[in-house]
Formats: sequence, structure tokens, C-alpha cells
Amino acid sequence: MKQLLLLSLSIFLWMGLIAQEYYGIEADKLISGASNVRIDQKSKLPTYIEFRQGKEIEFSILDTWLKRIYKMPENCAFVEMNRQTDQLGFTHIRYRQTVNNVMVRDAMFMAHIKNNKVHSINGLLIPNAASATTKSITEAQALQFALNKVNAKVYKWELPEEEAWIKSYKEDPKATFYPKAEMSVIKNKKSNQYRLTYKFDIYAHKPMSRADIYVDAQNGDILFVNDKIHHTDSIGTANTKYSGVKTITADYVSPNSFRLRESGRGNGIETYDMNNGTSYGSAVDFTDSNNVWNNYNANKDEVATDAHWGMEMTYDYYLNKHNRNSIDGNGFALKGYVHYDNNYVNAYWNGQVMTFGDGNSSVDPLVPIDIVGHEITHGLTSNTADLDYQDESGAMNEAYSDIFGTAIEHYGKTGNWTMGEDINFIIRNMADPKSMGDPDTYLGTNYYLGSADNGGVHTNSGVLNYWFYLTSEGGTGVNDNLDTFNVVGVGIDTAAAIAFRTLTVYLTNTSQYADARFYSIKSAIELYGPCSSPVEAVTNAFYAVGIGGKYVDGVHADFTTAITEYCAPPASVEFVNLSSNGINYQWLFGDGGNSTQYQPTHTYNNYGSYNVTLIVDGGSCGSDTLTKSEYISIDSQNPCIVNMPSTGSSTITSCTGYLYDEGGNGNYSNGTNVKTTIAPVGASSVSLTFTSFGYESGYDYLKIYDGTSTSAPLIGTYDGSQLPNGGTVTANSGAITLQQFTDNMITDIGFVASWQCVVATVPPVSSFTADDTVSCVGLINFTDNSTNGPTSWLWEFGDGTTSTQKNPSHTYTSNGYYDVKLTATNAYGNNTIVKSAYIHINKPLAPYAPNKARCNSGSMQLHASANGLVKWYSSATSQTVLDTGMTFTTPNLSQSTSYWVENEIASPMVNAGKATKAGPGSYLNAQQSLIFDVYKTLILDSVTVYASSAGSRIITLRNSAGTVIATKTVNVIAGETQVYLGFTIPAGTDYSLGGKNMFRNNAGVNYPYTMSGYLSIKRSSASSNPLGYYYYFYDWKVRKAPCVSNRVEVHAYINNAAPTADFILTNNDPYVDFSDMSTNPGASSWDFGDGQGSTLGQPTHLYLQNGTYSVTLTVNNGCGTDSKTKSVTIGSATGIDNASEKSTIKVYPNPTSGKFTIDLGDHLNYTMISVYDFMGKLLIQKQIDSTFKTINMNANQLSSGMYFIRLSNDNQFEDIKLMVTPNK
Repeated sequence: MKQLLLLSLSIFLWMGLIAQEYYGIEADKLISGASNVRIDQKSKLPTYIEFRQGKEIEFSILDTWLKRIYKMPENCAFVEMNRQTDQLGFTHIRYRQTVNNVMVRDAMFMAHIKNNKVHSINGLLIPNAASATTKSITEAQALQFALNKVNAKVYKWELPEEEAWIKSYKEDPKATFYPKAEMSVIKNKKSNQYRLTYKFDIYAHKPMSRADIYVDAQNGDILFVNDKIHHTDSIGTANTKYSGVKTITADYVSPNSFRLRESGRGNGIETYDMNNGTSYGSAVDFTDSNNVWNNYNANKDEVATDAHWGMEMTYDYYLNKHNRNSIDGNGFALKGYVHYDNNYVNAYWNGQVMTFGDGNSSVDPLVPIDIVGHEITHGLTSNTADLDYQDESGAMNEAYSDIFGTAIEHYGKTGNWTMGEDINFIIRNMADPKSMGDPDTYLGTNYYLGSADNGGVHTNSGVLNYWFYLTSEGGTGVNDNLDTFNVVGVGIDTAAAIAFRTLTVYLTNTSQYADARFYSIKSAIELYGPCSSPVEAVTNAFYAVGIGGKYVDGVHADFTTAITEYCAPPASVEFVNLSSNGINYQWLFGDGGNSTQYQPTHTYNNYGSYNVTLIVDGGSCGSDTLTKSEYISIDSQNPCIVNMPSTGSSTITSCTGYLYDEGGNGNYSNGTNVKTTIAPVGASSVSLTFTSFGYESGYDYLKIYDGTSTSAPLIGTYDGSQLPNGGTVTANSGAITLQQFTDNMITDIGFVASWQCVVATVPPVSSFTADDTVSCVGLINFTDNSTNGPTSWLWEFGDGTTSTQKNPSHTYTSNGYYDVKLTATNAYGNNTIVKSAYIHINKPLAPYAPNKARCNSGSMQLHASANGLVKWYSSATSQTVLDTGMTFTTPNLSQSTSYWVENEIASPMVNAGKATKAGPGSYLNAQQSLIFDVYKTLILDSVTVYASSAGSRIITLRNSAGTVIATKTVNVIAGETQVYLGFTIPAGTDYSLGGKNMFRNNAGVNYPYTMSGYLSIKRSSASSNPLGYYYYFYDWKVRKAPCVSNRVEVHAYINNAAPTADFILTNNDPYVDFSDMSTNPGASSWDFGDGQGSTLGQPTHLYLQNGTYSVTLTVNNGCGTDSKTKSVTIGSATGIDNASEKSTIKVYPNPTSGKFTIDLGDHLNYTMISVYDFMGKLLIQKQIDSTFKTINMNANQLSSGMYFIRLSNDNQFEDIKLMVTPNK
């Protein structure tokens, strides 16, 4: 059974310091769809999430997904720093987290994407950094605190030549070394709180230093100093060695002048002479007359070519070995400055250029290729992982420079494993770190834990240096932990490829040695495959330096499924593959079936117990076999276990069983809107008992209805982790419907519930509802809510039609009030309910539209009159409007053509939502939305927004699955703007209306904002405190769908001969129906012989006096005119003029402008009521119950004028006049 596990990140709090890495189903429990999750021991948050095959998330939702997973406050966002695409087809995007658009220094993460799917995420996000928003000191005050910390005698911006140099270097006349603050959020390590800081880049000239200084914006405390000058150690005596004769590229200036510049590699490589000064602005070119650089002299100018060639080799190495165009991937110009200062025994990277000292009397200039490569690699690091130059991350920063400095040396010449041997002093020995006083084991001998040297960044680099050596060359021994190791090397190129991928693709500024191990192994797997020799070498080399365990090879076979027990065949089983290091898979299902799919679905068609076997072939990793005995059981004694469907809806008719969400034993899926109805035959009630429950609060939820559909009464809507209704939910209708809504972000465990029905032993109690009881459209959906388990139904809709469906839909074609009767039946009897005048149909009157004709082909103008908007169509069912208005001009016609016309009356506009932006808030440039339900189809006509600047805004409407169903770009002014949307929105739940860069309230919000019968705005999309924010859209103007009449056919006749008039009549004395039956028809003109007439083709006429009348039809078809006369005798019109006065049936009020009542008195034998206009057109007709003494009706759809009400049965009728006056 599914266990109750909360997906909230609070789960990590109780994990404490248990194993950091989770795989397979354990990873999936933490993050839905994950195959591997790595938890940071300090923050208890995931630092690595890898998704299972087929469960990768869409890149387009990454931003929102992260905010929900990490419960990021509203003021947090993510800013892309850079991206790169590797040889495996993955794009790696590096991000930093921001708070109120301010960078959070330690919050860096990477997203690894292929085919727009996020396959994995790694790095650190910091939700609680969002509170760091307060500053109490000015930038000028903060700068003084920073300068006090540096306490230099001279700064770069104080030297004109240096200011001139930086302008030239950046090609920006406004460039300066003068510190300009950037705001940054950083952790105060003493208080363990995140603080808003001023960050200054302070470049001191004397004594020389350069660092980013972070000053607390509240009190001026210095919270962090990040050195930007990464240098070698100070050293003692050494003998000089050079690289010998090498080919370099120089810049041709003139026939006798060359300089150490080139433009062929990236954006250039340039070497300058500082003439033992300290000002970059005073540096000059090295020159030669014949491009044969043998400038041996007392100034040691020959070392300039070592620096220049070293930079060329470094560029070539990164391009040819790692396909990287310089340190930033975009051709960053490499510039080296030689002869810095006097007796300066150092080389360093200052964040922009390399600087090399000449050494002293016993140390030669610091320009050998490994040192040049080392310094340039600091630039690579700052453009990728940006490892903090402090403690472990700083030691890794130095180590990666040593690693690639050595790899570059091996690339350019015959290399070795020492750093600095060419300057006659070995700075570090990667093959034997202890020989130089450095550690070769993490936390072992020589490992430095003090604060000097930024926490031992040069000393402790020995650990990773030795790892690289062992991975490349191999070795055996016993480390300081007394662990015996044996590493088989894979060569320096392979080891460097793994190190490069780790540094540039996975590590972030706060990464530690444990991270280096984890991502080095992952990089080796990605580059060379699982169980490959590089993976073994990398893992064992880390074991050798005291980080992690030994390499364990092999394939592991494992699988699971949501449900293992079924009550009847066929049983469709979805298997989930949890194996590792597999390539090929063979499934044996125990019934003779098999599959080679990664995650197959198999259908068992017979009762029985089945063994399931999975054979995993991992190639060089080996193979593994797992058999689960009697794993699948199909037995009638098993409880029926059913999952909700993955799409659509399902119905269950058994009386007992277990129901899971659509995810079964696992988490539910993203983006679902699925339904399950439990409707046992003959049941009087159904009860659900929940044993586990978990839906992401505020976003995913389960609705439960008392009946067979979502039109039944809603029992409740449930989310979070509390069991619905305390655990038990009962539907007394005999059926229960569950509807699951989930968005496209975070998932949870869903639910497990057992159900039990009670079978009725008494007749039903009939009950029903309709989705609308007053309709100007005519379509009504009925829902049976009868109890005691009815098994059959008989509906009578009051217009002479019936249905035996349980939940029928019915379309009324005539206006009026209709009684609805339902008879529900089961084995014990039946019960009937009648709802009198339950349905009121008040469709608008159809347009008055006479036919038109012309002789021969051409266009003609058709006319229609109505009390609303006239719309013209090409057919009776077409949804494409040809034109609107009372006049329609046809195209050129060569044959007679029919058109259809309808009358549309717009519904009144109402206001919804928060009226104005009154209350606390601010402008926000973040995508957010309001979440709302719609009760009936409506039109969102407009909303009011507030913007801080004029321009365009995109407003998007999404459904509950997150799918865009409407979008509009609107133009706004600075301030308040009412924007027209015109979105038609069907009835539904959890719509979202979203946008950004507008005003929102962050307090004084009171959800829900409900307009009864229309909609309810329930909450915002904020990942934290969704009820505390109101986003962007105020004063909603909405209206229901318009009222639409029946369509009327209008003929546009094309003739080439004169008409022959003819007609037929049907005498329903005193009403007569006429039909134009003319040959070559055209426009009809009727004379009914009593002074009345019509231009309709099929009119009905009411005669008010008895007698014989001559009726004449005149037809004009454009080619001629013809007439036809017939007589009709009326004998039943006597007294109709004063029928109201003589009848004992009363109508009041009369005249009326709205509702009126018919009092039948003793006349209880009438079964039908009909309303006609003065021309005899039937407008309303409905059946009436013979027991009714009064009938309530409404004239609000009738135009002012005279009408006749006829009460009738099969044998007699009685007419009454009704006068309708204008509605005031």
C-alpha cells in the first residue's frame, strides 16, 4: 500500500545526516519523476536532481517548477549567466538566484537540457535569502568601510595612467577602477543569516591586491572578502629552465618591426612589457626587427616569448582538447604583462589579465608554460564554476589551475607532474604532494584548517592534485586513513576531459570536495559510459585521497509496479524499471509473455499467480537477473484495486474495492483532469474511507461529488495532507464521483481509499437537478440525484418528449415554462417527482426576414428585423458569421441560395474581482496569475491594470492543465488602463489569468472574490502565501454568453422566368397557416382579406371575425409578377374581440410589462397554453397540469403590442387578449 510521504521539502529536516544520495523509488518519493536526488547536509535541500527516462520536465516550466519545489518566496527569481552545448548534445545553462533583482552570491545552479527537456539540475538554491532586503547605510558609507578593510596606500583609480589603461582595455571612455557598488545577498557566517550587502571591486596598487569586498548594508560589517588575484606561492632559491626554441605568432607592424601580438587565436593574444613598473597604463609592446625572438639581455626580455608562447599553447589546448574558444567560450583576449615590479616573485590572474614577476636574484621570471596555463585557468574558473577563493572551494580553484596547467604543459612540450620546476623551484608536486608539505589525503597529514592563505587554498589543493595524478597515471598505496588503494590510470587526456566537464558543467561557487567526487564520477559516466575504466579510475582515485568509497561495478536489476493484486482479468500491469547500468532488458511475465521494452505494460488475461523476471544486460558492466515470485496475483478473492484513469473518465460498478489516484502506488502525474465514478447497481449509498492522502496544497486537489457526475452536489474539495472529512466520505445518492486536478509542476502521493456500498431494499426516492433552470439558449442538462439505488429512469420534459437516460440533456425549441417529471425505479418499486414550471425558456424572438428575388444572376440585399443583434450565416448549423446587422448584401449568385439569420441579445455586464489597487503593494516584473473558477460559460470583456511605464503587456488565459487557451497583447499607459480581452471561458475550475510587469497587492487581500452565478477568484499563483497576494487584474467586467434565437431561413431566389403564383392553406379556425408554393418563387406579399397582410413565405394569420375571406398571394421574382387568390371561411372567431371580458378566466396584471398570472377559476380541464402575436404567429407553447388553478408567466421577451392567449385541450379552446406595454 502507498505510504503517506510529504513531498514538501520539510521532509528533509528529519533526514538529518543520513545518506545524502537517493536512487530509484526512494528518489521518486522525494521528487516525483527523479531517479537520483542528492541532499545537502547543511541546508537539507536537494543539490542534484536527475529525472527518470520519460519523466524529464519541460524547460519552459523550469522557473515555476523550481520555485514550487523549493518554496521560493515571490521576490526570488533566476538569472541566466551563461550557456554552453557539449559534444553529447546537452545544453548546460548556469543560473544565479536573485532577491528583488539582487544576486544571491552562493545561490548558483545548472540546468542540463536536451530537446527542450530538463534531464538534471544541480547547484544550490536558498529560499530563506529572500528576507535580506534591508539597508541602513549609504553606498558612500559602505565604500569607506571597504577601504578601511583594504587600507592600501595607493589605489588604481588614483593613478591617471591606470585609469587611461582601463578605458583602453575595455574600449569604453567611461570605464574606471573607481569602485561602484553592486548589491548582493550573502550569508553572515557568524549569525547564519542572509544579509543585503554592498559589493565593491577594490583594486589596490600599493600594496597590490584586488578583491570583492562585501559590506553589510545595515551596519557596515565586512561579511566576505573574495580575492580576485589568484597567485603562486612566494618561493626561495631555484635554477632556471626554459622551453627551448618554439614557434610563435607575432604582429607584423612594418618590414623591420614585429611585436608580441596576434589576432588569429580568439580575439587575440598580446604580451606587454611593464619595464619593472606596476602600472598597466605604462606598459609597452615587446618588439623585434626580424621576428626571430632571441632577445637575451640583462632585462631578461627573452622570457616575454615564454609568456607569449605559453598563452598560445593554453588557447590551443582548450580549443583542440575541449572545443572551448578561450576562457569564456567567446574568444576572450588573453593579455600577459611581463616584468612586473622589481624582485617580484609571483604571477597572478587579476580577473582581467595575467601578470608575471621577474623573480629575484635566485628565482627566474615566472613565465613557464605550466604557470601560464595555471593563471589563465583561473580565468576559465571565474567564467564557469566561479569557485570561491576560500577554504575547500578555494583549494579546488587552485587545484583545477594546477591540473590544467600541467595538462597544458604536457600538450605543449614534454611535461611532468611538478609545478614551477622551470623557475628552479618546485612549488607543488602533484605526484607526491607530501614532498612539498601538502596533503595527499582529505583531512590527513598536512591538511590545513586555519584561516591563513584564505583557508589553505594553496596547501589543500594537493588533495585534488593527487587525485588527478592517480586518475591519469595510476598508483597503489595506503593513504592517511589507512585505506589501501589501487588505481589503474586512464591517461592525462581522459582525466583532463573528466575534470574539464566537472568544472565547467557541474561545479558552482560553493562546491566542496564531495561535490567534485560526485560530479567527476557523473562526468566520467556521461563521457565514457557506466562501468568504464575511467569511471573506475575516477572513483578509486577519490577513494585513495580519502573522499568516498571504492568503485563497485556491476548491474543491478530492480522493478516495481503500482498494483500487484487484481480481482479479475484482464489486468493491465504497468512495470516501472528501477535498474541501474543497464543497456538491454528482457522481461518474462510468467504467462508466456515477454518484452524487451524499458518499461513495458503487460495484460494478463487469466486468473492465477505469476512470477515476473527481469534480465538486465549492461554490456561491460555485466548482467543481473531479478525474479519476483508470485508477484502478480489475479484472484476473485483479491480486493478490486482500481486506479483512476490517466486521461478521461472511468466508471466502477462493483460494490467494494480499493481506489488509487491515477499514479497508483507512485505519485500522481502532472497536468491531469480525470474522473472516476463509483456507481454500483442498486446501491443506496457509497462510502469512501481514505488511508493516505497528499496533494500539493493550493495547486492540486481532489473534488468529490454526491452522484454520477460533476454536475451532482459537491461534497468537498480537498488538498494538502489531511484525510478528507476526517477519513470517511459518504454519498447518499448511491453513486460517488471523484475528480482529480493537477498542474504541471510538483506532484505528491495522491490517495488510497477503500469503498463500500449499501444496496437498497426499498424503492427509490426520486430527485434531480438541472444545470440551468432559466435559459435563453434552450439546452438543459439534467442530473439524477435519486437515492436508494434506482436502476431505470423515465423523464418527461413538459414539451411532449421523454428520455430513459440517467442524466439526459434536452433542447427546448419553444419559449415557456415547463414542468419536469422523473420516475425512478428499482427492484422494490418506483417513485415520481414533478417540479412545476421548473424550466423557463425565454429565447429571443426570431428575426422577421422576408425572402428576396431577382431575375438572372447577381447580388441582392436581404433584410431582417429584430430587437437584438442580427447575425447572418450560410447554414442552419454554421458557426461562421457572414455579416451582422439588419441588411446583408449577398455575393453574386448564379442560383437560388438560402441564408439563415438569428437574433442575439447580449447579456448585461457585471463587475468582479478586486475593484482597485487600493492597499499595500508594488509593481512587479514577474510572471504571476490569479486562479479562478467559472460557474457558467461567460465572456471576460475587460480588466483594469496599473503599470509603472507605458508599453505592451501579454495577458494569458490557461486552463487547469496549464494549457494556453487565449492570449492577447495589450497596450497600457503609465498608470491605470482598462484593457479589452473578450475571452470566452466555459464553465470549469482552476483557470489562471496571468501576466507580468504590473502592479500587485501584497497585503489587504480578501479571497475569494466571488460574483454569484458567474465566477470566483480563489487565490494567486504565488508559491508562498498564495492568499496574501493579488496579481495585476482589477475590476473584471464579465457577462454571460448571449441569448440567441432560433435561426430563420431566408431565400435569395435567382430566376430566369416569371413566377406562377400558388399557395396552400391549412384552416385551424380561427388560425390559418399559409405556405407559398409558387413556381419560380420570389418575394411574397399576402393580403388576408381582413385588411391585414404579410411578406413572409410561410405566415400564420389569426382572424378576429367570422366570415369568408379572399386571400391573395402576389409573387415578384424580378422577372415578373403573378397573383393567386383563394377563399377561406372562419366560423370560430365569434367573440374573440371581447373574449377577455366574457371569460371567467382572469389575466392580471393586464396590461403588463413583465410577469403576469392566469387564474383558471373552475376551468381545470385545459392541458395546453399557447401565446400568439396579432399576426397569428405562435410564440410560446407549454403543457399545463390539469390540477393547476393559476399559471405564472413572464412577458419580458415580448415586444409591446397585442397578443392572444389560447387555453386548449383536445376538444375545446378559449382565447384571452393580453396587452404588453414597454418595460420602463
